[in-house]
Parts: sequence; structure tokens; C-alpha cells
Amino acid sequence: MQKNGFFKDFFGTIRQDLQETGIGTSLNREFISIYEFYLTPEERQNLAAMPWAKRLIYRVFILLKNILLKLSPFRRLLLLIALFFLVKQQNDVSHFFIAFIILFIILLLELKDKLLAHDELKAGRAVQAALRPQKCRQVNGWQVYMYTQSANEVGGDLIDCLACEDESSGYFVGDVAGKGLGAALLMAQLQASVHALLSHVKSPAKLVSDLNRLYCRGGLADTFISFIYLKIEPRSGIVKYVNAGHLPPIWVHKGEVFELEKGGLALGLAKESAYNEQSQKLEVGDFLVIYTDGLIEARDRQGYFFGETRLSKRLQLFGSETAESAGKGLVSAVEGFVGNSPRADDLTLLLLKRVEAEK
Repeated sequence: MQKNGFFKDFFGTIRQDLQETGIGTSLNREFISIYEFYLTPEERQNLAAMPWAKRLIYRVFILLKNILLKLSPFRRLLLLIALFFLVKQQNDVSHFFIAFIILFIILLLELKDKLLAHDELKAGRAVQAALRPQKCRQVNGWQVYMYTQSANEVGGDLIDCLACEDESSGYFVGDVAGKGLGAALLMAQLQASVHALLSHVKSPAKLVSDLNRLYCRGGLADTFISFIYLKIEPRSGIVKYVNAGHLPPIWVHKGEVFELEKGGLALGLAKESAYNEQSQKLEVGDFLVIYTDGLIEARDRQGYFFGETRLSKRLQLFGSETAESAGKGLVSAVEGFVGNSPRADDLTLLLLKRVEAEK
């Protein structure tokens, strides 16, 4: 019974995989991801300029070379031995069998590493999900929509909100340079730093300046964080914000789209960077949109970006939508544009909408 149950579960899983997986689409996506992972942008550009026959030969050679260089020394030797037996076989089945066994051992070792890393990243993803706000305090006169999606298991985008002592609410969005575990660790540190500093720093400009000095002392070369902090008050149409190298907020007013002023340098670039508090008054029905570059740099299968033009056209359609419906519509538009293409970057979105305040 146990044996029958094993085969039933195994073949049931295979059957479900075949039903749920688009073989052609998945195969194309996996080949694209392999090509982009193992070949540098410069190598891909050089290959694109070659005639197709020459390109095919060079592509195989460069791919094999880069695979060898990414393996550990022992596994690299194993792979070379397997390739030697494959070339040397000359209709000798034993040579083919030896090569197969060696390749299978390499596969097992690589799969073991991947599964261990996947478990660690899965735990990191759970921590990130726990750190994200499940919901924020409602602010009279405002609607708020927040969304974030990592390109990989863990990401370097940050979005959070907190209640201030004067009944106002603060929101902040950050984008750590890079992706993966290193960016995720910096994101978690940034989130903790903001919460710690806000307990005794009341000025948004002072908060961002202190954060900048903290990350300039961090000693991580070539690491910086774009960051924007916003503050809204009940029954007020004014948004106060400080921008540290982040994409400028977009103000949507009566179907027209306006890009607000840029701020100072990103966090961690220059210790004495000056940051000024700015403000924008919103009328009832207006939106303020803050996003990370994963939105406009989302790419379709041909490599085209979603871009600022598509974003602007979408924002013009917001009209009388709620912040939630407008935000979900924008995210859906980006996902429809990207389709089955691999996600190139994390995507984070914050929408603030001014509405009639309750008495």
C-alpha cells in the first residue's frame, strides 16, 4: 500500500505540473533567465552584433566558460572530467555512463546548495513580510494604498508607516542599491533606524540628515539608499516630505500629472548633504504617487521598459477612483505589460489621495 501510495503521489504531482505549467512559455522564460544570468550585458551586446552562425558557436563557448568559472574548483574539475569522457567515448558506453554519473553528482551538489540557500531566503522573506505594515492608522481626510513586491525571494525596497505623537502619520519609501540578501539586510536596518530615530527626532529634515550620517559611517563602499519620508495630518491637505535621492513624487491634479521637485543626495553618498523639508497642498480628489524604479523599469519580453510615458498615461485615468482601486489598477497594468518576463527589480508603490474630511 505504501509503495502504491508513493507512486500515486509522485505521478499525481507530475500530472499536476503538466496541467499547471505552460511548457513553451516556461521553457522560453527559463532560457532567457539562463542567458541573462551567465552572460554579461557586454557579452550579450557583442554576440548580438555577430552573424547568426558565428553567434551560435560563440554563445555555446562563452556559456560553457562562464558556467565553469561559477563552479567551485572541485566541481569544475568534475565537469571537465565529464566533458572529457563525453568527447572520448567513441561509441564506448562505459565512458558515456561515467560522464552521466559525474554530471548527476554535480547536479546533486548544486541542487543541495540551491535548496539550502532557498530555505534561508524563505526564512528571510518571512521576516520581511512580518516587518511590513499589515495596515496603517486611518487618517481623516486621506486614503492610503501601499504595495511592494520583490523581484527575488528577498528584496531591497522598503515601505512602512507609523503614527506620530501629534496625531499625524508618517510614511517612508526606500530603495537600497542592489538586490538580494545584502540589500534586504540593509533595508531591515534602515527600517529599524527610522523607527529608533523618530522616537526623539521631530523634524523630518533632521531625521533624514541623521540617517545619512549613519549610513556614511557604515563603511560599505558603493552602497547607497534612495529614501523619501512623508507626513500627513488629519483634515489637512498638505503633505510635508523630505526626499533623499528618490524619484520625485508625482502629483495628479484634475487629470494632469506634475512631477514635484527633486530632493538631496541619496543616503550614504556624502556625509554633509543638506536635506530640506518640502510641502505640497492637495485638493480633494488629488493623488500623490511615490514609487521605486522597479515600476518604470519593468520590462516586457522584447526588453522595452514600462517607462514614464506609460505611467503618466495611466495616472491620468485615476479620476474618481479610490486610492486602493487606482493602485491595484496601476500594478495590474505593469504586470500585464511584463507578462511572463523575469522581474528585473523590486516594485514598491505608495498612493495618497485627498478626500473630504469627516467633521
